[in-house]
Amino acid sequence: MNHENDTTVGPVAEIRDLRVEIDGKAIVDGVSLKALPGKVTALVGA
Repeated sequence: MNHENDTTVGPVAEIRDLRVEIDGKAIVDGVSLKALPGKVTALVGA
């Protein structure tokens, strides 16, 4: 772990309990994530 800066940095974006429906069918349900500064965050599906 890197502790160069002792300040707590929060997420730049946060999603809680995401639900996406297409034609009444849930294709994403209950997804939560945080995008932190300096990190790459992705949601990939097939």
